[in-house]
Amino acid sequence: MNWRREIVAVGLIVVGIVAFFAPVWATGRLFVSDGQYTSYLAPAAAWSNVWVAGWPQGADTAAYVWYPVRLVMRPLGLGFNAFMVSAYVLAGARDLHLLAPLVDLAAFAARSAA
Repeated sequence: MNWRREIVAVGLIVVGIVAFFAPVWATGRLFVSDGQYTSYLAPAAAWSNVWVAGWPQGADTAAYVWYPVRLVMRPLGLGFNAFMVSAYVLAGARDLHLLAPLVDLAAFAARSAA
């Protein structure tokens, strides 16, 4: 698959995902989450002293301290909804890139038309 087709395919994935989640964005509500919202808004810290003697927040994957998407989106002022949708966009783009060599749609269409 050439780069131009990949860019178009990723663009279609982004448009589809954004359209799917548009009803939530249109009403101004937040996506339902089980703790991601507070982790997204929490300040980045290596150690948390919230529980008993504390715990290494920087080593906890659920705290998103070193998550690259969070590190980019927070300073840019992008909201939690964009953060949640970015996971779907990244997964769709990654899967397209990994599966495209395995499933060549043009060859499949040519075989099925014959």
